[in-house]
Amino acid sequence: MLYNETIIKQTNCEIDEVMQLTERYTRLAEAGLNRYGKGCAVELKTAVLFMDHSDSSIFVLARYRNNSGRILKGLTVRLTLRDTAGREIGTQDFRYMDLAVPDGDEFGNRTKIMVTLPEAREFDLELCEAVYEGHMVQVLSPVTDEVPASVSPDPKPAYLLQLEDQVKTAQKAAADCGTARDGALAEIEALRPEYEGMLKARKRRHRGVIWLLVILCLVLAAGAAVYMFRDRLFPAPNDSPAVEATPQTVIEDADNAAEINMTAEDERAASGITSDLAGKTFEMGGLSDANGTEPCEWIVLAENEDKDAVLVTSRYSVGYGQFNAADNKGKTWPESSLRTWLNEDLLSAAFTGDEQKMIRVTTLPEGCSDRLFLLSSDEVELYLGDNAELLARDGQTAQSWWLRDDTGTAGRCLIVRQVDGAYQPGEVSDTLRPSIRPAMWVSKAYAESLMDGAKG
Repeated sequence: MLYNETIIKQTNCEIDEVMQLTERYTRLAEAGLNRYGKGCAVELKTAVLFMDHSDSSIFVLARYRNNSGRILKGLTVRLTLRDTAGREIGTQDFRYMDLAVPDGDEFGNRTKIMVTLPEAREFDLELCEAVYEGHMVQVLSPVTDEVPASVSPDPKPAYLLQLEDQVKTAQKAAADCGTARDGALAEIEALRPEYEGMLKARKRRHRGVIWLLVILCLVLAAGAAVYMFRDRLFPAPNDSPAVEATPQTVIEDADNAAEINMTAEDERAASGITSDLAGKTFEMGGLSDANGTEPCEWIVLAENEDKDAVLVTSRYSVGYGQFNAADNKGKTWPESSLRTWLNEDLLSAAFTGDEQKMIRVTTLPEGCSDRLFLLSSDEVELYLGDNAELLARDGQTAQSWWLRDDTGTAGRCLIVRQVDGAYQPGEVSDTLRPSIRPAMWVSKAYAESLMDGAKG
């Protein structure tokens, strides 16, 4: 005969009466001494150990009553299990979860406590801990338990508990003997200054912590404001701090050959045509600073179809600067601040009039014509490949440097970054200050003369 679920739902019947109506279960034992009577916050009404013959499992059914005056949300109990000879063989904890038992209601008789030791034949049941509404926890004991009226969210300090104990002792002594009252009150009054001093010291510590947090928040807010408005607070000119301009005249009409079409030259280079000078270096122009004038060193990348001009890029950084100043943020290469700086400030500061005549005007794919320009990411891959490292002016430190690509996102530009010595493009804000590595087309004959002069 199967277990009758309908009978179990009769909440007012006794557990043993329910189990006697079936042949599937055998009643093995009732809990030992019940020390949780009507005076307890949670009363144990009955607890019985059963065997289920369908699978030889052992389980306990227990019924409780909530006498706490509060809504019971959870209950933890402990089974002490014994064998047929009455010897203890182990303990087992069980937790009733997700309860909502009002004061005065009974519960538990529908929940099986499955016993993990199949040889258990006797048991004791102990009530360990009750959880009430509002997250209040009470440790239960066999004696009469009363639920506290409230639970302090902040435990009292030891000195306050000590003072309260002394007050209780003094009150009891005064009730038993009036003569002890004056002495107890005097002792309490003697402790009061010490207690008040502790409270004042505690308040001072709290105020110090609060002021420290306020100062920290102000410092963080100031740092965030400086970072957000750094372009306005520390405006950067469109030139590099590493270059000191020396007044020279920009030669507008150079006496050199026709303009270089960069798009056509890139397509020609992609077909495999290179220059016998590729990779060679020469010095042309110079950068002035507090230590004097330092020559600029250039690396040959390719030559044009007429073989009368070579494409070069600087070996070292010529400085650091923004792609766009704060008031020009978001502009692409043709309207960028860095293009203006290269073709006006740097051109006149770094090159003499004769040197400027050797620099070709280059028509870029972006539709503008420049003498000094930045390489694009495609040109870096075409001419430099993975050998795109740019050393700092000390010749040791690898640095990132600007490219002229339009990323399609306003205010974002590409740079060359060094990752394990290999070229990788990266997208950053156009108001940052990576290195500047200009490129230009220069007369091949002039470049060869400078190389020969360096050898001589």
